[in-house]
Amino acid sequence: MRLIKIEIENIASIEKATIDFESPELTDQPIFLITGPTGSGKSTILDAIALALYDKTPRMAMNTDGKIKGEDDKEYDISKTVMLMRKGAENAKATLTFEALDGNVYKATW
Repeated sequence: MRLIKIEIENIASIEKATIDFESPELTDQPIFLITGPTGSGKSTILDAIALALYDKTPRMAMNTDGKIKGEDDKEYDISKTVMLMRKGAENAKATLTFEALDGNVYKATW
């Protein structure tokens, strides 16, 4: 599979972003690196790809009981993908355009 483009809206720290993996900045180099400070959205990019393809993310499955305690002392089930929505957002979306091994181009949306 070859990633072509990911469009992210209201997921975790990312309000709205598009990454075009076919842009010259990325295709003119043999390798690229995703960097940034804590909370800038590096893992969220990977989460968005996983959400579009599988409707779940690996880091959500890592917590054994799926529960965390929030700042309001309420218990939240973070195993649910809705917990990845940006705070205050009414909707969220991840759309991945990719080329499969068979050469066909597909679009997967969460």
